[in-house]
Amino acid sequence: IASADRARPLIAPALPPPSNPFVSAIAGSGLVEPSSEIVAVATELGGVVVAIHAKEGDALPQGAPLFEIDARVHRANLMQAEAREANATAALARLDRQIAQQRAASAQVATGVASAAAERERAEADRARFQELARNDSASRQRLDGALADSRRADASLQGARAGAEAARRQVEVLEAQRAELEAARLEAAASLARARVDVERATVRAPLAGRVLQMNVRLGEFAVAGAPATPLVLMGNVSPLHVRVDIDEVDAQRLRPGAKALARLRGDSRVASDLAFVRVEPYVVPKRSLTGGTSERVDTRVLQAIYAVADPAFPAFVGQQVDVFVEAAPRR
Repeated sequence: IASADRARPLIAPALPPPSNPFVSAIAGSGLVEPSSEIVAVATELGGVVVAIHAKEGDALPQGAPLFEIDARVHRANLMQAEAREANATAALARLDRQIAQQRAASAQVATGVASAAAERERAEADRARFQELARNDSASRQRLDGALADSRRADASLQGARAGAEAARRQVEVLEAQRAELEAARLEAAASLARARVDVERATVRAPLAGRVLQMNVRLGEFAVAGAPATPLVLMGNVSPLHVRVDIDEVDAQRLRPGAKALARLRGDSRVASDLAFVRVEPYVVPKRSLTGGTSERVDTRVLQAIYAVADPAFPAFVGQQVDVFVEAAPRR
């Protein structure tokens, strides 16, 4: 017992623990994230992955291709839509030519109506003149009967010409109604063509923003599920600059002041630190997800999340890494 009860040597830690640089501060755990927050990229069309155009760590502009889904069926639909749109356009052009011809014929018939009307006026004038002459015995009955026949014949010709003109006008109206139907069919075919082109375009999943590829969970030959899968296919974000999401305990939330000085220390090496610039506060207090296991820590603890920007571009932190954050605040009353 006496030999076992001897003093044990104190071993200094390899690295000093994180220290508070301010006289009074709020301490919180921070999570490094992109300034755009993490964007989970998904695909609207499910299918087999046939090409991968990016890898982890690539800095891509907005619209750059990430991966490609098998689009053979959609390309076949596109060809069918193009053929339907071409047929509808050709049918519309053919009907336009028929309408032009029918309008020309209608104009010709209208000329015939004018000629028949003039002939009727002449025959009616002859009839009236010969009737007057016959009443004074200055013209024979035969000439009067001929004038009467010419007048009736002119009336019939005028009525026939007017009927032909009306029929030609109605034919133009029928053709114009058919053209409206064909125009609607052409617009429908054009809409189907546009949709087919969109489907072919959607087969190539592109970067929704300019940023860095953080994680690729797609492999060549795998089936990519449409929608929002449990494991995102691609994670992206703008890492210039980096942001830190700080969890501030609800008991210290009222002490937080926007614009107060803040410092982040790297976990594992507290000597590596960077100043932080205040960005915003998310006013909705959420349950704390990261529990340290302290004796004073409750499971139902809620935290206020504040967003800060890393001021030092050389701060060696990665997205998803935890840091210790100290925010200058007034002493607790």
